[in-house]
Amino acid sequence: MSDYFKYIVVNNGGPSRDCECSILFSNIIGHAEMVHNLFPQSCVVGAGFCQIIPHKSGKLSIACFGESTTLKIKSRGEEDSKIVARDMFFDLYDRKEYVQE
Repeated sequence: MSDYFKYIVVNNGGPSRDCECSILFSNIIGHAEMVHNLFPQSCVVGAGFCQIIPHKSGKLSIACFGESTTLKIKSRGEEDSKIVARDMFFDLYDRKEYVQE
Protein backbone atom coordinates (compact mmCIF):
# COMPACT_ATOMS: atom_id res chain seq x y z
CA MET A 1 0.00 0.00 0.00
CA SER A 2 1.29 3.43 -0.91
CA ASP A 3 1.86 6.10 1.71
CA TYR A 4 0.02 8.58 -0.50
CA PHE A 5 -3.26 8.68 -2.37
CA LYS A 6 -4.38 10.93 -5.17
CA TYR A 7 -7.44 13.08 -4.60
CA ILE A 8 -9.72 15.59 -6.27
CA VAL A 9 -12.22 18.01 -4.77
CA VAL A 10 -15.20 18.76 -6.98
CA ASN A 11 -17.87 21.43 -6.67
CA ASN A 12 -21.31 20.15 -7.56
CA GLY A 13 -22.70 23.52 -8.55
CA GLY A 14 -23.17 25.54 -5.38
CA PRO A 15 -21.47 28.60 -3.96
CA SER A 16 -20.54 27.13 -0.55
CA ARG A 17 -18.02 24.56 0.68
CA ASP A 18 -21.00 22.31 1.47
CA CYS A 19 -21.28 21.77 -2.29
CA GLU A 20 -17.73 20.44 -2.48
CA CYS A 21 -16.85 16.80 -2.03
CA SER A 22 -13.63 14.84 -2.20
CA ILE A 23 -12.67 11.63 -3.95
CA LEU A 24 -9.57 9.63 -2.93
CA PHE A 25 -8.13 7.09 -5.34
CA SER A 26 -5.09 4.96 -6.14
CA ASN A 27 -1.84 6.37 -7.48
CA ILE A 28 -2.15 4.12 -10.54
CA ILE A 29 -5.14 6.13 -11.83
CA GLY A 30 -4.46 9.52 -13.37
CA HIS A 31 -6.25 12.62 -12.11
CA ALA A 32 -7.50 13.47 -15.60
CA GLU A 33 -8.64 9.88 -16.20
CA MET A 34 -10.67 9.95 -12.96
CA VAL A 35 -12.30 13.27 -13.75
CA HIS A 36 -13.07 12.72 -17.42
CA ASN A 37 -14.44 9.19 -16.97
CA LEU A 38 -16.42 9.61 -13.77
CA PHE A 39 -17.15 13.29 -13.22
CA PRO A 40 -17.40 15.00 -16.61
CA GLN A 41 -19.98 17.54 -15.41
CA SER A 42 -18.19 18.49 -12.18
CA CYS A 43 -15.92 21.44 -11.61
CA VAL A 44 -12.62 20.37 -10.05
CA VAL A 45 -11.46 22.99 -7.54
CA GLY A 46 -8.56 21.14 -5.90
CA ALA A 47 -6.34 18.19 -6.79
CA GLY A 48 -3.10 16.59 -5.74
CA PHE A 49 -1.93 14.02 -3.26
CA CYS A 50 -2.87 13.26 0.32
CA GLN A 51 -1.50 11.31 3.22
CA ILE A 52 -3.49 9.83 6.08
CA ILE A 53 -1.57 10.38 9.30
CA PRO A 54 -2.17 8.15 12.35
CA HIS A 55 -1.46 9.72 15.75
CA LYS A 56 -0.45 8.13 19.04
CA SER A 57 -3.84 9.15 20.43
CA GLY A 58 -5.51 6.84 17.89
CA LYS A 59 -6.93 9.72 15.88
CA LEU A 60 -6.29 10.23 12.19
CA SER A 61 -5.62 13.40 10.28
CA ILE A 62 -4.99 14.12 6.65
CA ALA A 63 -2.55 16.31 4.75
CA CYS A 64 -3.25 17.39 1.16
CA PHE A 65 -0.45 18.79 -0.98
CA GLY A 66 1.04 19.04 -4.47
CA GLU A 67 -0.87 19.35 -7.70
CA SER A 68 -2.30 17.47 -10.63
CA THR A 69 -0.12 18.14 -13.65
CA THR A 70 -2.63 16.49 -15.99
CA LEU A 71 -5.46 18.76 -14.80
CA LYS A 72 -3.20 21.76 -14.12
CA ILE A 73 -4.90 22.23 -10.74
CA LYS A 74 -3.08 22.73 -7.44
CA SER A 75 -3.92 21.44 -4.00
CA ARG A 76 -5.50 24.04 -1.76
CA GLY A 77 -3.62 22.54 1.20
CA GLU A 78 -5.45 22.88 4.50
CA GLU A 79 -8.73 23.79 2.80
CA ASP A 80 -8.73 20.50 0.84
CA SER A 81 -7.51 18.62 3.92
CA LYS A 82 -10.56 19.78 5.87
CA ILE A 83 -12.93 18.68 3.10
CA VAL A 84 -11.30 15.25 2.78
CA ALA A 85 -11.34 14.80 6.57
CA ARG A 86 -15.02 15.78 6.68
CA ASP A 87 -15.90 13.36 3.89
CA MET A 88 -14.00 10.54 5.57
CA PHE A 89 -15.73 11.25 8.91
CA PHE A 90 -12.45 11.86 10.75
CA ASP A 91 -13.37 12.81 14.32
CA LEU A 92 -16.99 13.39 13.29
CA TYR A 93 -16.08 16.62 11.44
CA ASP A 94 -14.59 18.34 14.50
CA ARG A 95 -10.87 17.98 13.85
CA LYS A 96 -9.31 21.43 14.32
CA GLU A 97 -5.80 20.67 13.16
CA TYR A 98 -4.76 18.75 10.07
CA VAL A 99 -1.04 18.48 10.57
CA GLN A 100 1.06 15.77 12.17
CA GLU A 101 1.44 16.15 15.94
